[in-house]
Amino acid sequence: MKYFLIILPIIVFNFNSLVYSQTISEHYDRGMDFYNQQLYADAQKVFEKVIKEYGIEDELYASARFYSANSLLKMGKKEEAAAVFEYL
Repeated sequence: MKYFLIILPIIVFNFNSLVYSQTISEHYDRGMDFYNQQLYADAQKVFEKVIKEYGIEDELYASARFYSANSLLKMGKKEEAAAVFEYL
């Protein structure tokens, strides 16, 4: 029973990590779909969500930041895009 109480949190943590990885990937893919359809406002919102919710520790962070800035640029929001590009 003692071992079960030690192993259970490890199993739960690993399961949550797996679900977390799928979720960020799904959000990022949705942002790319919007971007490729030239729906830059929608893409920018999704990429900002990825940036804010998942943070710099994820490998998609830099890519999401780039596409967020590029979406702003394509919408003609040069100053906002420049501010986002500064973090890359």
